[in-house]
Amino acid sequence: MRALVFLTVRTFVNGVKRAVMNPRRLIALLFASFWIVRLVFFPSRGERRVFNPAAFERANEFLASVDIARILDALIFAGFAFVTFFLALGSLSTRNSFRPADVDVLFPTPVEPKLVLIFRILRDYLLTLMAPLFFIFIGFRPASMGVKSLQNAAQNPDAIAQTMRFAIGTWLLVAFSWVCINYAASLFVNRSDLASTRNRRILGWGMGLILIGVCGFVAWQATRFSSWQDWVGVTENPALRVVFFSATLAMWAVHGLVNGDLTTMLLGLGGLIAIILACIKIAMSQAGWMYDQAAAKGFDSVDTRRLQQSGDTIGIVTAQARQGKIKAGRLAWISRRNALGARALLWKEALITLRSTWFVVVLFALITVFITILPLIGAFDEGQFLAGYIFLFLQSLGVFMSASALSQAGFIEMLRRVDVQKPLPFSFATTILYEVMAKAFPASITAWFCSLLATVLVPGIWQQALASAIVMPFLAVLICSVTCLTTLLFPDFDDPSQRGFRGLMNFVGIVVCCAPGVLAFVGLSALNLSPILSGMVSAGIMTGVAALVASLSGNQYAQFNPNE
Repeated sequence: MRALVFLTVRTFVNGVKRAVMNPRRLIALLFASFWIVRLVFFPSRGERRVFNPAAFERANEFLASVDIARILDALIFAGFAFVTFFLALGSLSTRNSFRPADVDVLFPTPVEPKLVLIFRILRDYLLTLMAPLFFIFIGFRPASMGVKSLQNAAQNPDAIAQTMRFAIGTWLLVAFSWVCINYAASLFVNRSDLASTRNRRILGWGMGLILIGVCGFVAWQATRFSSWQDWVGVTENPALRVVFFSATLAMWAVHGLVNGDLTTMLLGLGGLIAIILACIKIAMSQAGWMYDQAAAKGFDSVDTRRLQQSGDTIGIVTAQARQGKIKAGRLAWISRRNALGARALLWKEALITLRSTWFVVVLFALITVFITILPLIGAFDEGQFLAGYIFLFLQSLGVFMSASALSQAGFIEMLRRVDVQKPLPFSFATTILYEVMAKAFPASITAWFCSLLATVLVPGIWQQALASAIVMPFLAVLICSVTCLTTLLFPDFDDPSQRGFRGLMNFVGIVVCCAPGVLAFVGLSALNLSPILSGMVSAGIMTGVAALVASLSGNQYAQFNPNE
């Protein structure tokens, strides 16, 4: 066990050293850290604002008319359901933390596979516990102010404090349960047999449809909210309680601990512990397949990376065809076309997308259409104003998901082709511009389609739909520009430490760069300005910020050396 701990610690330390050895990356990381520290410890005047007396009186009146226990249960369930949603996304994927060096050095040792599995479960558990710390660190000050104000207005402030403490303690069990679920499901459905392949497809499609249905249902119900009872009623929906079973058990545990309900507490804690024990047993029974999956995954990734780095596109397509991922004639309609000048970069990106990430494009397009259009079906005349702005919010969420997913994979692929693309007769700024536009194009097309469909379904929100068609392409370009810059700053995609730094920088960069345009749109809309004019102003601001970020990316691209 000590050898496994040593390897993990040295891997992390070496990754941190590689991430900060480059001065440009170090400066960017220090800038992001400074911004976060300033936000948390040195808030501006507006961020220090607390409830004024009038707001405090309104809070007292509101809390006197509501059921605090139901609201706390709803908040606990909603919080754990939100976390569960993201933890469940990777439950069927192969645990790809093994490297070819592990296959050559670790696997031949007499260390039992079950011991390695236990160690990796504990390691991933610690990482899962640490993941929310960043968001807690950022949101601690405003959240603590809200909790304090709620305690001052509530009749039983101790119950609120106890709920927060018990919720944090219950998170330890929820996180551990999902780590165990992910390992058990991954080892079970990724074995080297036909039955596992069939099970993986069935479970994958089933989970995808369920998650899309949940998003659409919640968004649809949100258009019907008229009071706090409606919001609480959604969290008490039996279907949602079954889908987010871990959140339900966590809510039962917290409710029982706070209110002294022994039966509810035992049901919640016992259910989580039972899930943990059952999943550990399933994972241990599949431990013999772990090395087989890791070996196949490790060497397959090495072969694929070797083909990509060598520029052997035919070899990549041939390898995918052997696996049944590409069928004859699928790409003939675009392969025969010729594109001249910088447009060839768009043609190249379309070809690569159809050969590699077309499924991701289709999936995120369907998710975006589903979550943005479904709420409009239940929009009545008196609720169309609210439905229009909910449509804008969901559109921006869909654009963010699509642009982020495509750009993260696309810009790493761009760096692999740097030796081929740099000699082309284009300026570095032109190359970055067309690369960014290519990554943002699928999200923009989806946004335009949703805007057109929304106008047809609910003509009363045509102004918000047109504003969405104006703003969303520029939002997608801005998100892709930020992702391009962070990828150039932290280009080592094999290093888990740099992946973490890149994710942190990307999150901070997107928030900082999108804030001016978003705040301008919200502020102008609050002043009753037309959504179309607000969208045009917001699009102009986003264009300026995106141009600045793309210029920085062009400079980084010019200095990028794949051998560093």
